[in-house]
Amino acid sequence: MFERSPYGVQNRALFLRVKYVIYAEGDPHGDINQSPDRAFWSKIIRLFRPDLAFTILVKGGKNDVLQFASYIVTNNISGTAVVLDRDHDDLCGTMLNDRRVVYTYGYSWENDILCNKVCTGLIKHILFASAPRRTSKTMAAHDKIVRRFSWLSVADQIGIRHNHGIISRKGFRKHAPVDQYGVITCATHHKGPITELRGIHGRALKRGPVDRDVHRRLFGKLYLWIFLSVLRREIVPAKRRFADDEFVSALFNVFGQTSARDLKKEVRAHYRQALAAL
Repeated sequence: MFERSPYGVQNRALFLRVKYVIYAEGDPHGDINQSPDRAFWSKIIRLFRPDLAFTILVKGGKNDVLQFASYIVTNNISGTAVVLDRDHDDLCGTMLNDRRVVYTYGYSWENDILCNKVCTGLIKHILFASAPRRTSKTMAAHDKIVRRFSWLSVADQIGIRHNHGIISRKGFRKHAPVDQYGVITCATHHKGPITELRGIHGRALKRGPVDRDVHRRLFGKLYLWIFLSVLRREIVPAKRRFADDEFVSALFNVFGQTSARDLKKEVRAHYRQALAAL
């Protein structure tokens, strides 16, 4: 009913008695309380705009959200905003520049959510105890492995600009297989995909701008999968195994207890500036 016209979209905030109705990625037909995007953005907005009365609705996949964002901007609709993953949009020059369109700092929320406080909380959840050394060990191991994916991240950025993403979005775990001992057995380098791209596009391949900050730019689900693998290998006792959905649930429970100062400095600065415009 509300989305049949710009006037209807604009009045939805009035009907719900909020200043902003914010649309996020997620299954509009699923359980809204199970949406990780909604959980992430709800926490981020409360951290940096505690004064803002808002509600978050899920709109569908990223293309659906982008299409709706264009509709909002074109019709200059007030009281409405969208939040979505950055992916490689800024590097491809496809970002929507409008105060009502807010992107993640990293590739996706998975890249922005990990910090020392979250890591400590997850270790407490797993072991019912914590120690600074465990957090330091986990974060160091994650950093070491992630850095081995630098060339894969660079190749993916170049590939996306040529409609040939290198990282499999659905089969991303194949890039970081885990052996029977819990060790990630990925290749020690990822320069191969660059050669693959050149073979497809030949001299027409344009390198263009790339961001070598692998923690920010690596495909988010792969980034988080590496972290989960590290936890299972370094922290989890042999008798204490936990499922992926349990990990995600614990992740958001812990994230819900963080403060703004717990986030990385650059992440904090990005959201403070982006959300100040609403």
